[in-house]
Amino acid sequence: MPEKDPIISGTPNLFRPGEQMLLNCSTDYSLPPSDINWYIDDVIQKIASWRVLRVRVPATASGALRVRCESVLQVDPPVLREARAVITVYSRTELSKYVSNKGM
Repeated sequence: MPEKDPIISGTPNLFRPGEQMLLNCSTDYSLPPSDINWYIDDVIQKIASWRVLRVRVPATASGALRVRCESVLQVDPPVLREARAVITVYSRTELSKYVSNKGM
């Protein structure tokens, strides 16, 4: 049985709309192996491979995306563990709020 929650790793937590995100979900050892499910804003991502999520940040995205990696061990009863991350999505117009042009 897995004793630890999965870990999401692979890329920085700051993206622009249209950029590609590559995330990895590392799970604790188990037998049989756990099934991995990826969610973005609570919507399952069917394009994900087993442990890797490779997806473009939607062009309309702004603010934050909530990413979740769910590890499910199919035994009776199922064992579920998860990891969550928040990905910040920014655009040039949003960055201008934080950058000063004074003295230029």
